[in-house]
Amino acid sequence: MLTSELTASAAEVFTLRMRELPNVVQVGETTQGIFSDSTEKGLPNGWVLAMSTEIYRDPRGQNYEGAGVSPVVQYRVIGAEHAADGYRNAILRAAKLAATHNLVH
Repeated sequence: MLTSELTASAAEVFTLRMRELPNVVQVGETTQGIFSDSTEKGLPNGWVLAMSTEIYRDPRGQNYEGAGVSPVVQYRVIGAEHAADGYRNAILRAAKLAATHNLVH
């Protein structure tokens, strides 16, 4: 499973669940660490207060909010190159890793 610095919210919850499967290895970059939905309340001065309303944890109780989920095999996904080429290259690299390191079960 390929993740990047753009992996956030529901995709992070999905990442946590997928990592528990014996045939899934997370590669790429650490996710954003913004799992929770928030509740917003307007303040009298016009500001808006937003508070997280959920806590997501892995089966061992680890909370990744703010830190993100780090991959087992870490490498740059997008970098400075054009986003489309970055994604393509990252996907090809993940496929090569899977083939050469027997990551696919």
